[in-house]
Amino acid sequence: MTEREKMLAGRNYDPRDPELLELYWEARSGLKQFSEAVACKDRMKLLQAFMPGLADDAWIEPPFSCEYGKHITIGA
Repeated sequence: MTEREKMLAGRNYDPRDPELLELYWEARSGLKQFSEAVACKDRMKLLQAFMPGLADDAWIEPPFSCEYGKHITIGA
């Protein structure tokens, strides 16, 4: 069982696992771009790039924070 699978199952896991670190840094980069973007409807596309569970009609305002993003679902 991978550390990501353990995390998703609610078990103890190593957050320093290379796969999880890659997801973490991808989210950090995306969140930085999102937070610094000028307020516009296209800003949500920055979040959708690393948070595929966001519906097209979802709306989030900065400041917003998450660890990985891939596991979040918002909308339909």
